[in-house]
Amino acid sequence: MLCPMHPSRRNHVMRQIAVALLIAIALAPGTAPHASGAFTEPTQIRQAAERFVAELADGRGTVHATAGHLDARLRLPACAGELTPFLSPGAVVRARTTVGVRCAAPAWSVYLPVTVESEAPVLVARRSLRRGEVPLAADFDRSRRRVPGLAAGFVMEPDALGGQRLRRAIAAGEPLATAMLESPPLVRRGQSVTAVTRAAGIEVRLSAEAMANAAAGDRLRLRNPTTGRLLDGTVQPDGTVEVLP
Repeated sequence: MLCPMHPSRRNHVMRQIAVALLIAIALAPGTAPHASGAFTEPTQIRQAAERFVAELADGRGTVHATAGHLDARLRLPACAGELTPFLSPGAVVRARTTVGVRCAAPAWSVYLPVTVESEAPVLVARRSLRRGEVPLAADFDRSRRRVPGLAAGFVMEPDALGGQRLRRAIAAGEPLATAMLESPPLVRRGQSVTAVTRAAGIEVRLSAEAMANAAAGDRLRLRNPTTGRLLDGTVQPDGTVEVLP
């Protein structure tokens, strides 16, 4: 009788199989270099990934990207052209990012982890601030810091505060990340709002009940108090909600 394998053990086995298959493909006779016997140096692959991430900084701060080491057993044929780094569709650069590097001829690709940090002038809290508090420019100093990920993920100018409030508490001396801020709710749960529907050049307005708090630009579910029908829409800057088709 076979015993079920623990999920963590199964995942470990699957990773080992994946690495073994990749190495087998790289070492297969059809993929090995012919005349020169040359291989792509792992350092070339790592440097290509690091340069790629650094270029995404868009001039905001100095990026420090450190690519992880490839399996020492991996032998990839020398590339006839330039190595092309890439991100998977929908991926964004974070403090720990996976970058792909591919070669067109002969065709191969490999993925490796990259640790990303940036040095840039960012806003740093002068004092501890509570969740829900609306921070002011006077609550921060502008200081050059080394922060995880790209500098674009941190607030660099006081003007960017824009009356937003804190999603969570922030300690004195902590850099302010953009993800820590949120716009105050323009619509509150239970509030009666104007829902706007447009179709074929005709605009219809009706009163509906907001089912949650929402800021301008947020998606919000509404309930028609007369029919009980639920609607989804987007909160507009004037507080109305444009119903989605």
